[in-house]
Amino acid sequence: TQFDCTGTLPALPNGATHSDTATVTAVGIDSRTPVDDEDEWGGRVPAPSIDIEKWNVETEGVGPEYDESGALTNDGYDGDFDAPRGKAMGVGENLLINFTISNDGNEVLEDIVVSDELTDGSGVIEDLYCVFPDGSTGTEWAGPFEIAVQFDCTGMLPALGEGERHSDLAKVTGVGVDSRTEVDDEDSWNAYVPGPSIDIEKWNDEGEAPEYDETGLLLNDGFAGDFDDDSKELVAGTETTLRFTVSNDGEEALIDVAVSDELTDGVGTITDLVCVFPDGSTGTSWDGPFDVGTQFECAGTLPALNAGESHADLAKVTGVGITSGIAVGDEDEWSAAVPPAEVATEGPNEEGTDAPEGSTPNTGVEGSALLMALASVLLLGGGGALLYARRKRVDA
Repeated sequence: TQFDCTGTLPALPNGATHSDTATVTAVGIDSRTPVDDEDEWGGRVPAPSIDIEKWNVETEGVGPEYDESGALTNDGYDGDFDAPRGKAMGVGENLLINFTISNDGNEVLEDIVVSDELTDGSGVIEDLYCVFPDGSTGTEWAGPFEIAVQFDCTGMLPALGEGERHSDLAKVTGVGVDSRTEVDDEDSWNAYVPGPSIDIEKWNDEGEAPEYDETGLLLNDGFAGDFDDDSKELVAGTETTLRFTVSNDGEEALIDVAVSDELTDGVGTITDLVCVFPDGSTGTSWDGPFDVGTQFECAGTLPALNAGESHADLAKVTGVGITSGIAVGDEDEWSAAVPPAEVATEGPNEEGTDAPEGSTPNTGVEGSALLMALASVLLLGGGGALLYARRKRVDA
């Protein structure tokens, strides 16, 4: 004969595994011999994952490589230009860009979508398409995308001009066939054409300042105080000191450097703008030379704004390559606003109780009663005057 037992395995998170051993023991009714048995059972929750690598072919190196599970084994390979400046390109040179996508999880995927977004500089990737494992092409694929399998995509980076830069972000998304878990990955790629370049950052002191590497390249874009997209909340009636940091992040010393600021929306033109140049001179224009990898600072004052007012402006810098004669420039937005003034309302105080004795809040009911009383007095007074006048005429 047999009998059955049941038990419940608690829910496991994605990627978790479970192994257990069921055991039974008993004793022979006549022989008194102990007996036992056991049985193992295991399970796992699929942990879907996907990886994308964006790269270009470098003659001295190789592309991405993967192990039997689909995991990347040579991160940082030649052609994997994740960080700026990235790959040095020639002027007028188109470049074929490669994308490799791998299922590096433990679940088959479907609904695969590949895309690419320009994040800085110039040069939107053109003609992006993929060849999927089933031989179909495009940027979207229903699947199934088997575990440890890869496919490739290509796109064309248009030619860049002297001193131009390119930064973009390749993205891939998918869905686990069984778990329905959405997965994604992204990979940045960067390139530049050697030449003169200049950068300006406009900011207010929020505890952070722009930071640069030895080449003059900004390292912490989006630092606190860099209100490019968000708006700084100001206090009404208070001036604000604004700072400008200018960096030579190109490959050539610059001359004829000029800094300016323009109000683009709202109120509050920046006043008293002045820079301290590397040679110790001050002003908003400088002959130079402005050496590669160096910075200088400027400051100006935003006049006090009133409640409800806003401010947006554009800081600009220009310069000229000392050898090439190429004109370069950059600009940076900064915005702020003062919240609208709160409108005072009559009624219960903050504790929700009536106003203190001696105050006369307008509750509506008491006001109406007062008006009615005044009207009654006026009517009575007016009636008495009329009666008195009539009596005088009769007596006369």
